Amino acid sequence: MIWGGLHGLLLAVERLRGKAAFYGNFPAPLRVGVTFIIVLITWVFFRATDLPHAVRYLGSMMALGDPQEGAGLLDGIMYGPYYLGTFLLAAIIVWSAPQPWHWTRTLTAPKAAVVLAMLVLSVVMLTTQAFNPFIYFIF
Repeated sequence: MIWGGLHGLLLAVERLRGKAAFYGNFPAPLRVGVTFIIVLITWVFFRATDLPHAVRYLGSMMALGDPQEGAGLLDGIMYGPYYLGTFLLAAIIVWSAPQPWHWTRTLTAPKAAVVLAMLVLSVVMLTTQAFNPFIYFIF
């Protein structure tokens, strides 16, 4: 309910401003960053089981919680060489690869082969993951 309220409030404010964000004069990368942070914060309420859990999670996101709670989690996951390499590769792809819409406007045989190979790779990756139920089954 909190996520729906926040989402509705933000949409209403946007519509009142004529679809102009309050940070519309910021440089484009900063606007993207602000939008991303707003989405990150509001989605916590969408996924959390209850309000106290959401508040604890937000506190952890902002380093306001107990420093020992989950302290090794980031070190064990985020800073592993595999994950750092994956993040670096993803950043390179996102910021240097052509946009899919423009790239596929003229679809050639080599481009179709790349797209098909990516589809197969995606399906293989999905089949190797552990059980992860669809989030909407919770409701």
